[in-house]
Amino acid sequence: MWKELNIGSNRVVNASGVIRVMGQDQVKLELDDDGQLLLTMDLYDADQTHVGKLRRNAWAFHSLDFEITTNPSSLQLAHGDSGRLVAIAEVVDRDHLVVSHADFHAVNGERIIVTPDALRIGTRLTMAENTFVGTSSMLIIDEKGFSIG
Repeated sequence: MWKELNIGSNRVVNASGVIRVMGQDQVKLELDDDGQLLLTMDLYDADQTHVGKLRRNAWAFHSLDFEITTNPSSLQLAHGDSGRLVAIAEVVDRDHLVVSHADFHAVNGERIIVTPDALRIGTRLTMAENTFVGTSSMLIIDEKGFSIG
C-alpha cells in the first residue's frame, strides 16, 4: 500500500496501487521486498485490441514492440518503435509513489493521459490538483469518471 500516490498533480492518500479501468484491474504498481518497483499492466490499442500483458515487469505476451526500463526505484515503459512513453513512475520513498507521465488506452479504447499537471480521461474529464483520501483503496476509472473504491 502507498501512503501517498501522485497521478499527475492529483494526490491519493492510502492507495493500494491498483487502477481499475472499465471494470478491469488494468494497472498495478507495487514494491517487492527488495524495494524494486514492479508494474503489472494490460495494454490495449484504440481499437480495443489487447496488445500486451506485463506481469511484475516481465512480459506474459505482447504483439507490439514495447521496452521497459527499470531500476529499483523507477520504471519507464515505452513503445519501442516510436519511443512514445506509456508510463513513468518513481518511488519517492517506501510509501510514496509518483506517476508523472502515462499515455495508454483502456479496455474500451478510451485514451488515458497523465502529465505532471493533470489526469485526462478521454475528452470527457480532466482532473488537476485534487486530493483523495481512501483506506487501502483502488482508483476507479469508469463511464462515470474517476472515484476511489
